[in-house]
Amino acid sequence: MVQLLDPDAHAAGATPAGVELDTKGWRWLHVAVNLGTNAATADGTINVQSASTSGGSFSTISGATFTVAATDDDTVLHGVIDLDQMARYIKLDTTTGTGGVCDMGVVGVLYGCANTAEYISAGAGGADELAFRVLA
Repeated sequence: MVQLLDPDAHAAGATPAGVELDTKGWRWLHVAVNLGTNAATADGTINVQSASTSGGSFSTISGATFTVAATDDDTVLHGVIDLDQMARYIKLDTTTGTGGVCDMGVVGVLYGCANTAEYISAGAGGADELAFRVLA
């Protein structure tokens, strides 16, 4: 699990910066937007973007935009991204509307293995048993 956007009361008209995530070795990314109490007219958009290189030219992934409305108070918006269809690096392009403070944070959960030979140890009791290791 990786924090993609710090949970905070983001000011109206802000463009909160998220972190860049290297997805090497992973198959899926579950993105969860956790919303708190927003101003009566608060809104915003969160675009999930990808790039081939770290710090490269990021572009929005088609269909991976979260729209935040003031009526979404105290809810969780989520989506799953097939990383085999994306460039290696992921980040968020977030903008809050001018209507008021938007209380939100975003986490990503990476799961699945693109190369099971690298992550699964058949000698540890079966091919379905995950052998944990730190990825660099």
